[in-house]
Amino acid sequence: MLEGFVMAEMIRAFIAFDIDSDTVLKRLSEVQKTLINTGADLKVVEPQNIHVTMRFLGDMSPSSVDTVHDGMKKITFKPFDIELRGLGAFPNLRYARVVWIGIQKGAHELKSIFLHACMHVCA
Repeated sequence: MLEGFVMAEMIRAFIAFDIDSDTVLKRLSEVQKTLINTGADLKVVEPQNIHVTMRFLGDMSPSSVDTVHDGMKKITFKPFDIELRGLGAFPNLRYARVVWIGIQKGAHELKSIFLHACMHVCA
C-alpha cells in the first residue's frame, strides 16, 4: 500500500495543425453527418476540434507538454493551402477507431514542417 502517493496528471498529447477555414470545417461536418447516418456507432469530433494530426505523442506530464509547446513555438513557416482528398479508417474499415481524410496538395509542406518540428520536440 502506498500512502500519500498521488498519480501525476497525464495529458493525452499530439502535434497537430488547426483547420482555420470555415468552409472546410463545414464540409467535414457534412462528411461526419453522412457517416452518422450509416448507423455506425461513432463518436464524432466537434467541428472546432477537427485538426490535422502530425504525430501522436501519447500520455505526457504537464511539464513535458510545456517543453513540447516551447519547442513548437520555435517553428516558423509561410501559410499554404492544402487539398483534402480520400477517406479511410484505422485500424481498418471493419473496425474503424479513427476516420481520416487524406491530404493531397500541401502534403510536402506538412512533411517539411513536421521534420523541422521533430528536430525541436520529437527526440
